[in-house]
Amino acid sequence: MKKKTEKKKLDAKILVIDDDPIIRLALKSFLESQDCEVHEADNGTLALQKFERESYDFVLLDTVMPGMDGFEVCEAIRRHERGGEIPIIMITVMNDEASIEKGFGAGASDYIPKPFNWSLLLYRLKNLVERLHSEERQKQLQLKLQRIKKIEAIGQASRGIAHEFNNLLTTILGYTNLSLEQYAQQGDGKLYEYLTEVQTAGSRAHALVKKMLAYSHDDAGLPEVLDPALPVAELVAARRQSKPAHIVFEDRLEPELPPIKIDPGLLGQAVDNLLDNAFEAVGTGGFVAVGLRRYVNLNKRCESCLQEVSGDYIEIFVQDNGSAIDPQVMERIFDPFFSTKEMAEGMGLSIVHGIVHRNHGHVLVESEPEKGTLVRLLFPVYTESGELQWRA
Repeated sequence: MKKKTEKKKLDAKILVIDDDPIIRLALKSFLESQDCEVHEADNGTLALQKFERESYDFVLLDTVMPGMDGFEVCEAIRRHERGGEIPIIMITVMNDEASIEKGFGAGASDYIPKPFNWSLLLYRLKNLVERLHSEERQKQLQLKLQRIKKIEAIGQASRGIAHEFNNLLTTILGYTNLSLEQYAQQGDGKLYEYLTEVQTAGSRAHALVKKMLAYSHDDAGLPEVLDPALPVAELVAARRQSKPAHIVFEDRLEPELPPIKIDPGLLGQAVDNLLDNAFEAVGTGGFVAVGLRRYVNLNKRCESCLQEVSGDYIEIFVQDNGSAIDPQVMERIFDPFFSTKEMAEGMGLSIVHGIVHRNHGHVLVESEPEKGTLVRLLFPVYTESGELQWRA
């Protein structure tokens, strides 16, 4: 005997707009049997007020109503900032060609004449849901491809610029060092002072070049299999000594975690970058926490590469209760040379992106007003067989 397949229910939030209470009751009962949350309005004015306050997955709309008719309501919803893509299904006794044309002209997604077939209505709704999901998947895929192409393009440009600039810096710093050794003590000492400034600026530029190479995946470091708690604990101890006195600094490091494979210096650089941001975000007071834990069967989406992430990961997180990241800024936080600081220097979170992804890892970011920011670096577990336990 074949097992009966359970039918998938609609599970949506729907606004029903109809001046007939019997029709509203029938629609409400039917839709609630499909796990829908149903809101009602018996006229256009009330419907628009509800739409202003709430977000809906669908609108079921009668055309013949006192005052504002359904066509006017449909046009008003479409003009709303949240109404551009919401499915609006007109359900009406007006099934002549002119009315149908007017309905679609007003912005209706579908048009079902009364009396309607319940099965047909459910099919139409489910079909619209599937279409919306398909469109959303396409948008996400397009966004992911754009992000990947952007990262690759910037990475290639950074690599080329970094190599050329590095050659120039080698010459500049070499001649500066020779001048300091042979000629700086001559005269009134100003030459030594000037050359020292050149040397300092050149060293800072050299450090920036290293960051550009880290972003462009050209500087692989020396990856080794290690206990992640060791470099993180060392970094926490060092930062605890230098942290501002007004900030509470916590560590939440789980013991006896499996190893990961990464250059310990690059791992420290990534975490140190996050701590710098966290300390700055809390400003004159607050808390910053750094932690280490394991996640098995993770199912998330990477914030920087937009890939779906699953598998066995070690998570290193930095959390603060400071100012949240603006949603518009969130889309650019991993872009090289992007910063909200007035005197931006370096590569910001693009360095974190480069280090983490070069080691098959991913980045998760959560940021909310009044709560602060949580940044999670995920590195795949390294097993004795030498295989990384990750999927993306």
